[in-house]
Amino acid sequence: MQGNVRSITVIRDLNVAVSQLANRLTEISFDLRGEAQRALQWVSSEAPQYWRYEQKLASQRLKETEDTLASMKATVGGRDKPVTTELEQRVAKIRHRVQVCEEKLQLCKRWHTELLRGADPLLAAAAAVQQQAETELPLAANQLDRLIRALEQYAEVAPANTSNSNSRNSEPADPNEPPA
Repeated sequence: MQGNVRSITVIRDLNVAVSQLANRLTEISFDLRGEAQRALQWVSSEAPQYWRYEQKLASQRLKETEDTLASMKATVGGRDKPVTTELEQRVAKIRHRVQVCEEKLQLCKRWHTELLRGADPLLAAAAAVQQQAETELPLAANQLDRLIRALEQYAEVAPANTSNSNSRNSEPADPNEPPA
């Protein structure tokens, strides 16, 4: 069996690419898991905290505005009685805000459940990719390193063997035969 090693450059390039791929996949996996964890943190803690605070503020404003409205309606005097239409509209807007805050809190609970359901397979896939990047790809790079070393050794030995075998096997050239 005789081989002809002309260039190991492509295999070296492949080895570098495998190492770079392993590094990049590790980074991507880490980033992906971080983003999933941040999203879960936001929907389970930060968003509900925000909406609870907003609900508390809106409830306080609603109480204050309703108290003001009640005191205005209780004012005695026919003509001197203040117009409460604007204040009643404000109460309606604040009530709507309290309702929106309550709905957002309920949505946060539902979003948390949905995100958990979606994040589990995503996190499992990211862990599998990281496992490949940390074990399988470095193993492949090591195998390529061994192949490159073997090919380099073969390339060093092959020209000497080829020239020795050609000179031993060659017969004197026939002057009538054209060169090959």
